[in-house]
Amino acid sequence: MQEMACALPAIGDESRDLFALAKLDHVRHVADRGRLFPSRVGNAMAVGRWRGWGVEIAAVLVSVVALGVSGFASLRQLRLTEHANTLPVLVDLFREHRSIQLARARQVVYEQLPSCDLSAGLEGLPESERDLVRELAWFYDNLGALVAHGVVDIEPVSGYLGGSVISVWERMEPLVQAERAKRASNHLPDPNRWQEYFENLYHLVRETPAEQARAQTQLWRLSS
Repeated sequence: MQEMACALPAIGDESRDLFALAKLDHVRHVADRGRLFPSRVGNAMAVGRWRGWGVEIAAVLVSVVALGVSGFASLRQLRLTEHANTLPVLVDLFREHRSIQLARARQVVYEQLPSCDLSAGLEGLPESERDLVRELAWFYDNLGALVAHGVVDIEPVSGYLGGSVISVWERMEPLVQAERAKRASNHLPDPNRWQEYFENLYHLVRETPAEQARAQTQLWRLSS
C-alpha cells in the first residue's frame, strides 16, 4: 500500500505535464494560423473602415441635399414675396398710364409738340398743354426710378408700355435738353438730373424691346 501511495504523485505530475504540453501546442497552433492567414484579419479591418467611411459620406450627402432643397425653397419663397409686393405697384402704374389725363398728354406730345418751340423748354408750350406734358414726363421719370432700383422688372414695363416710352422720349428729348440748359444757366444744382430716370428708362427699353420682353415670357404665344 505504501508503494502505491508513492506512485500516485508521479502519475499526477505526468498528467500535469501532458496538459501543459497540450496547452502549449494549442497556443502555437493559434499563432501559426495568425501567421498563415494575416490577410483575413486585415481584410476585416479594412471592411470595417470602409463601412464607417461610407456612413459618414452618406450623412454628408444627405446634409448637402437637404441644404440645397432648403435654399431653393427659400429663394422661391423670396421670389414669390417680391412678386406679391411688386404686383400692386405695377397695377397702379399701368392704371395711371391708361388714365384719361395721361392719354391726353400723349396725344399732345404726338400731335402738338412738333409745332412748338422746344428750345424754350416747358415755357415754349401753351399753358394748358404744359401741365399735361410735365405730368407725363414725371410719370415716366418715376417709373424709370422704380425700374433702375429694382423695385419692378424691366420686362413687364417694356412689354406693356415700352413703345410709348420710346416714342414719347424721342419727341420730348429736345424739350428736356432745353430745360436742363435753362436750369444750368440759373445755377440750379445738378441740372442734368431733370428727367434722368426717364432717359435711362428709354435706354433700358431699347436694350429690351417690347417684342423681346413679351417673347421671353413662358406664357406668350403670339408671334412678333
